Amino acid sequence: GGLVAAGVADAASSHSSIRPSDEDVDVDTRDETHYGVPQFGDGDLVVEKECSRSHERRASDPQFEFVVADPQPDPQPDLQDDPQSDSSASDLQDDSTQPLYKHEPSHAASQLVIEALKARIREQDRELRRAPKCSVCQCAFNEPCASINCWHVFCTSCWMRSLGTKKLCPQCQQITQPYDLRRIYM
Repeated sequence: GGLVAAGVADAASSHSSIRPSDEDVDVDTRDETHYGVPQFGDGDLVVEKECSRSHERRASDPQFEFVVADPQPDPQPDLQDDPQSDSSASDLQDDSTQPLYKHEPSHAASQLVIEALKARIREQDRELRRAPKCSVCQCAFNEPCASINCWHVFCTSCWMRSLGTKKLCPQCQQITQPYDLRRIYM
């Protein structure tokens, strides 16, 4: 009596009227109709063996290269050693003091050019800030990929380095495999 009043008996009787399905459900396979075939595999991962090798790799990686300007210009070639040169060093010094351009622009015109260039630089900076960036390398996306598990987007190279170290999303730490990544177009 008490179960019927609570509605439990009705649920139990209606459950027995439902036939169990003989259909197997495979929860381990990916639904390729939704996400397409895997585009990456374990062979695409960037795996670093040792700490010292990672430092060597970073030194040779263009993403980690820094351009250092040479503070000292190349020395002038020795003019006395050049048999084809008939001019003396004093002739070269006299030529170097003469301006390359006969007509120098006026100060107002040069200021106008400088202001136009500054405005163009500011415009490009605004565009660069608006462009989506990879949160791992902090650069504009280079071949962006998304995980079909967590939908986080990073550069392909950043994903491969991260998954080569540990099989986790760099942002949410969700387990991710290379076959979970899909190229996206932004």
